[in-house]
Amino acid sequence: HEKEINKLPDVDWKRVAPLSGTIVSYASGQQLEAIISALLAHGRSKKEPAALILNGTLPNQKTVQGTLVEIQEVVRGTQSRESAVLVVGSVVKLRENLRWFEVRPLYGKRVLITRAQEQSSDLVRRLINLGADPIEAPTIKITPPENYEPLDKACAAISTFDWIIFTSVNGVDYFMQRFLGGPNDVRNLKGVRLCAIGPATEERLNRFGLKIDLMPSEHRAEAIIKILGTDQIQGKRVLLPKANIAREVLATELRHAGAEVIEVTAYCTVLANTDHDETPDVYKMLLEQEIDVVTFTSASTVRNFVKILSQEAAADLLQTTLVAAIGPVTAAAAKDLGIITNIMPTTYTIPALVDAITEHFNN
Repeated sequence: HEKEINKLPDVDWKRVAPLSGTIVSYASGQQLEAIISALLAHGRSKKEPAALILNGTLPNQKTVQGTLVEIQEVVRGTQSRESAVLVVGSVVKLRENLRWFEVRPLYGKRVLITRAQEQSSDLVRRLINLGADPIEAPTIKITPPENYEPLDKACAAISTFDWIIFTSVNGVDYFMQRFLGGPNDVRNLKGVRLCAIGPATEERLNRFGLKIDLMPSEHRAEAIIKILGTDQIQGKRVLLPKANIAREVLATELRHAGAEVIEVTAYCTVLANTDHDETPDVYKMLLEQEIDVVTFTSASTVRNFVKILSQEAAADLLQTTLVAAIGPVTAAAAKDLGIITNIMPTTYTIPALVDAITEHFNN
């Protein structure tokens, strides 16, 4: 590999071309045709098996296989300037048995991630492991509350609560950060019963050495009332550390059941800043149908996605793109904005969402 030019690299082609083994060359698109021509001119067979690999080891890897002269025609026809790996020799025949990379279930699928960047690493990792090409375009950003006073007041009076209900990982993180940042430690939570919505929320509480008393099998706020029943709620004092834009349905249902509910903003969900160079041009990618799946992991990701693109554009562009929503609340928010959900797991978690996307393409 010399420079980004079409000049033939300075190699002794008379000696290289007749070698009986495998030849591997990394070169720019401008040089590839010259290299193949040199190999053919110095004795390499036109029928020699060959392969051309573009974007090797990346989710958008593309491999073209054929005879050496066929690969020459491909290179000549595309006039590509991309660098590529050229493999020449009988080893190419083994590709069908060795191509583990390209047979992964989501190989080459481009998946748009609208989740907050601070939370997207698990989703990104799972998609990459399955061969997908994740496109990160966060629509939301998680920030501390504008006023800590209500949260601090609740932390100071923690022994007066019968229940704390955590509805998200963020709720756990921001509550515990503030709770442990003051005079309290985890021992002050003794006697307070803990409820978590979803296994991820439970796992985050476990990291603080806390075990939950209750987690509904259906990972949504409405399921809490069903599993607890009015008898266990009536007259109880319940703390809800929540987002600034959280739904009111849980607090309302708890109050109807006779509980005293204290709601405090533990964190804020705000519109992500998309005005910088690293933000992908989602509108253009959707318009040109370069995205296979758009994922929404909360109602706020849907609403902010629409705010960024406009409701009309979002609904129109997503008519020809698969939409994956993590659960019914998110899907309902999308439907209200004219966006139809195509993929939704039965369990409302990130691993289940990835499994549902995989199953869709397998089917």
